[in-house]
Amino acid sequence: PDFTGEWHLERTENMKDFMRAIGYNFLICETAFLARAKQVVNQTGGNFSFYFETFPALTGARRTSFQLGDGEVRMKDDGGREMVLMTPAWDGEVLKAGLRYVKPEHDL
Repeated sequence: PDFTGEWHLERTENMKDFMRAIGYNFLICETAFLARAKQVVNQTGGNFSFYFETFPALTGARRTSFQLGDGEVRMKDDGGREMVLMTPAWDGEVLKAGLRYVKPEHDL
């Protein structure tokens, strides 16, 4: 599959509980449903680049690039917290990767 294009978040499920579990403060968790996200993906073969933007802007736009099979790719979440994308690879037609927060360290 080719994911090239502009993608918009339409809905989330259990976002408040998820954000609490990974350490976001109460106010951010309670208002997360107001946020809108846009992601632009460019894919050429096994090379991916992502441009992320949230409204309202929490930390500003950010970019991440990786190639399939890369070991660890540093990136940031919508709140600016550092994360590591681990070993992105195709599993059939599904793009899979591990994800770990750096501080506090925990896997998703």
